[in-house]
Amino acid sequence: MRGMTPPLCSELRRLLLRLGIISLVCSLLRPGWLLVSCAGAENNAPPGGQFELSFSSDTFVRDCAGAGRKNEKLFVLTFDDGPFTNTARIMDILDEKNATPATFFVIGSQFVRWPGLAEEFEGLIRRMVVSNGGEEGRIGRHIVANHGMDNEEFTLDDVEACHEKIKSITGGYEMEYFRPARGAYTIEKYSELIERNYKMIMWNLDIQDWRAEKRPERMLEEVRTAVHNPTLPPPEDDSANFGLPRRGSYIMLAHDYHDKMLQIVPGGQTLLATMIDVIRNAGYEIVSLDDCLAGVAVPESNSTDDTANWVGEQRVDEQEEDWDWYHLQNSSSSGRTSFLAGLLSLIAYCSLAHLS
Repeated sequence: MRGMTPPLCSELRRLLLRLGIISLVCSLLRPGWLLVSCAGAENNAPPGGQFELSFSSDTFVRDCAGAGRKNEKLFVLTFDDGPFTNTARIMDILDEKNATPATFFVIGSQFVRWPGLAEEFEGLIRRMVVSNGGEEGRIGRHIVANHGMDNEEFTLDDVEACHEKIKSITGGYEMEYFRPARGAYTIEKYSELIERNYKMIMWNLDIQDWRAEKRPERMLEEVRTAVHNPTLPPPEDDSANFGLPRRGSYIMLAHDYHDKMLQIVPGGQTLLATMIDVIRNAGYEIVSLDDCLAGVAVPESNSTDDTANWVGEQRVDEQEEDWDWYHLQNSSSSGRTSFLAGLLSLIAYCSLAHLS
């Protein structure tokens, strides 16, 4: 090769060969990119029939439709992964905007993970469940709901542990709603929840405030688009809902663990305060999760009725119960990058070999 001594050229070829092999091996360790690519994007369906998909099921709540509330413009605010240092300010804004009660899906391990903040976090939980009149009870300032102990694949033990933790903090508050981490669950585990008299709550509007690169202005625009176009399908990057119909009402997924809701957007208000204005200006009523589901019984079996309230996707791995489709999708980007890096390295290696 011109301009390069034989030893240096040989060393570069060896380096490229190693890089190519390592990158290709890494891509094989993340098979999600290959499976997702082969599956295609239709309905965001998983590959090869590995999962049972049902776009009309009685397994969980994703909006307020059904039970006579199908055509009502209702909007439920939910926050996951707290309590955290952002939670108090979020509750302040909700109070200032008279947008209560919201629903907070709390993680039981937060009190252990942040021991120096445990007392503050416990105070936040008590603030949520105490009504404006100062009386503790089921309907307080907000609704506290169960998100498990560690934001990982849930077990009934995790649900029970979180339940008991909140019950001990509040002096007896009984949580009724549960949301699995990333929305992942199996029919077997769902059945255990029903036996425990829990309702599983999902969402049909995900602002993805957990994405570091996503700007608050884009989240605001997505909410504005949703409330002004209530039958518009969810965007493709909403993997839990893409391909499912929207029916006018919304349960929005946000996070009080992240601070995106508290960032200032054009107009001078926080993202949360501005969202509340946008929602109401579009004619929507912000209601509690209890009001959203008024009169709806806990489901016991699947349904083929598209008007049912408990509508969503069952993602059930019939081969290996613990394989999580969401993990599969999340691994696709890094796996594809590793494959391309390996391929380019091997091409460069071959080119050097030819020139030398």
